[in-house]
Amino acid sequence: MLSEETYNNLMKNIYVMGNKENYDWLMKGKAQLENGQYSVHELSEVE
Repeated sequence: MLSEETYNNLMKNIYVMGNKENYDWLMKGKAQLENGQYSVHELSEVE
């Protein structure tokens, strides 16, 4: 038996892995992060 949270996470992963373009985009981002190719930005509040 799975918890609802675990089930939802599993379904989300199946969806992401089932779309090759989305998967490739995520893997490219992961590689950039692992190679230190990222920047940090300040968030500004909108009033």
